[in-house]
Amino acid sequence: MVSCVAIGRASALQGNRIFIEQGPFFMADHGHHAADIPQMDYAEHEGTYHGFVRFAEIATVACLTIVTALAVGGTKHAWGTAIVGTLLALVSTGVGIAAPSIGWRAPAVPFALMLLALLLL
Repeated sequence: MVSCVAIGRASALQGNRIFIEQGPFFMADHGHHAADIPQMDYAEHEGTYHGFVRFAEIATVACLTIVTALAVGGTKHAWGTAIVGTLLALVSTGVGIAAPSIGWRAPAVPFALMLLALLLL
């Protein structure tokens, strides 16, 4: 038996059992070993990764569009244009998510329009 102090309490280790002041505590036994774990499904992993990256691209451009629309409203006092730009951003984001071939290009259109409005108004 080995004596030690764990988190301010006296305890003793014996095999895989830890005895603390309140009594014995046992290590978790899940009933399986590393050899029982199934192999990773790499095709599914790759598909999930590509879907995440695609969504991150679309969401980034959509956020940039909304921030640009807020800049149009705040600096140019063109809140009507900002609202239209925000609605276009939301609709185009849905289109970009629904159509993988378009992707981030869909919210890029209202982003370009909001940049033009920011420069020209």
